[in-house]
Amino acid sequence: MKDFLKPDKAWKRIQINSEKDFIKKFLTTGRFHNKVPEEIKRDFEIVEHLQFYSYYKIELLEEAFAKATKIFEASVDLRIQNLQLPSKKGFENLNSKIIKLEPFSTPELLKAWDEVRRLRNVFAHHQAGRSLAHHTFNAFKGIVNIINSVFLDTEEIFERENLFKKLKEDAKPFEKGLFIMKIGENFSLISCCVPYDIVLKDKLEQSMWRFDLVYDKSVIRKFDDFAHPVTFILEKVSIQNNTLKALIRELKTEVEIFPTELPEAIERLEKYNRAFLKATPELKKKYDELLYNRIAVRISELFYNSW
Repeated sequence: MKDFLKPDKAWKRIQINSEKDFIKKFLTTGRFHNKVPEEIKRDFEIVEHLQFYSYYKIELLEEAFAKATKIFEASVDLRIQNLQLPSKKGFENLNSKIIKLEPFSTPELLKAWDEVRRLRNVFAHHQAGRSLAHHTFNAFKGIVNIINSVFLDTEEIFERENLFKKLKEDAKPFEKGLFIMKIGENFSLISCCVPYDIVLKDKLEQSMWRFDLVYDKSVIRKFDDFAHPVTFILEKVSIQNNTLKALIRELKTEVEIFPTELPEAIERLEKYNRAFLKATPELKKKYDELLYNRIAVRISELFYNSW
């Protein structure tokens, strides 16, 4: 008889060495706001169980994510019912259902919902021998966020969007230039400071920012030579007199950003920019892909932790 409780070897390759370690580092539980119906919350418990058993057979992650996409469609159905929108007799595809919710959403959310619709179709049609498990590693918090978004009131959606528009506008002077970033007693040189999204948690604004560090590099030959940005979740953001001040949530420490015209700082930036331009297209592509994925994961975590 097969040993069904033997851990899948794939987890050791990514430094997960025990069931307890797996639950702590990987398993995503359902976190939902109070407007999400109880039946949806109960349905997501099945996703949690499938994730748990993937510790013993990693391919079960694909089934867990496929189930989550089905719960998304069920959420759309319930939202349409709650809003008492007309329903089509007989079969109605998910795209048609999503379009019905357009007046109660934003283009940004509709795009995200349509992406889940596309993923649902991919995961619904299995191909022999195919495994999409590894593609779901960072996806479960995102699908929880999407399900939550279906049940948000229109006012909540537009309030967050307007807050983010204002934050982006206020932060425009920091999009490109040369700045000093002061965290405690530590100083770093950065060339950009950009907000990517914002949430309201307990009436407190929390926003995810990217800070592009400037390294003293004259040649970029390998991936680690790039000046990899840092990302922080900021609270209590204040922008006045060309200075940004905020509290870094993760560090519980204040950060201050202000412009600089120090000749040695300008020289360092120019040197790094020349090195960046000479980097190979393959290295730049790898760098861009990693950056995109890191930002997406951080935004997903920001929303997940806000519910």
